[in-house]
Amino acid sequence: MVGIPPAKEIEIPLTNEIKLRVRLVEPGEFTAGSTAAEAGPTAGTNPAVKTKVAEAFYLGVYEVTQDEYAALLKTNPSASRALRDGRRPVERVSWVQLRSSDGFIARLDARLRELDLPYRADLPTETEWEYACRAGVGDTAEGGGGGGAAAAALRNVAIFNSSEGVPSRVGERKPNAWGFYDMLGNIAEWTRDEPVLRGGNWRASATATLSKPTKTTSWATFWRISSSLAKAARTTMPMTSTGMRPKTVR
Repeated sequence: MVGIPPAKEIEIPLTNEIKLRVRLVEPGEFTAGSTAAEAGPTAGTNPAVKTKVAEAFYLGVYEVTQDEYAALLKTNPSASRALRDGRRPVERVSWVQLRSSDGFIARLDARLRELDLPYRADLPTETEWEYACRAGVGDTAEGGGGGGAAAAALRNVAIFNSSEGVPSRVGERKPNAWGFYDMLGNIAEWTRDEPVLRGGNWRASATATLSKPTKTTSWATFWRISSSLAKAARTTMPMTSTGMRPKTVR
């Protein structure tokens, strides 16, 4: 039996040519939420709480690309597919589509079984997502957090305020401290909970892109969307700015 080795990073072959890279996230503790000192229109509304991630997991190094999505589902829903650039992230995917019995997560799960790998696929929880985004650095742009980080520093790791009508290729900015690219900006990412979108997108402002969660339900602050708008987007409103990165766990 071929198993995933306890490596920092591994590749899951989706086809002979296309491989999905995932990176190990070790268990640990971090401060989730925002403090009153952090910048933003709703700063301090989601109090900072010491949070524990009890189990290790692997997380996608990049947002899932159009090539990776098409490798498993034989289709590409992205508004930018006409550009024929498979390294751009897949978008226009809803939470329900991703988690359906024949969606990307189920297909990735089946591929892991086909490869005889002792792991299952899922979306990260919101806590896991924020833990990997902050990457042990707290609220700095280098960690993928936010707080009062200047837009100039944020541009090192995030694509935001872009005049282009589509997201950029994955991995065009620097990775965060744990080796994950585009945790902020480019496209908003679905998490398993509720559902919730995290991370901002290429059209969002610096403030909206920063990694502290907020309780807003405005599309203007894509950063953390829940409540009625996310409920609509999860089913009938797949937006051009919504995508995901998967996790794998035992």
